[in-house]
Amino acid sequence: MGVRVGGGRQQDIVRFYVAKQQLLAKLQAGTG
Repeated sequence: MGVRVGGGRQQDIVRFYVAKQQLLAKLQAGTG
């Protein structure tokens, strides 16, 4: 991603969102 808008905070939010999505996918795959 070459988009720099909100500085470092936006990147932290994106990183947290991606990590949360990956964790949810892992949980769903494990319990399903």
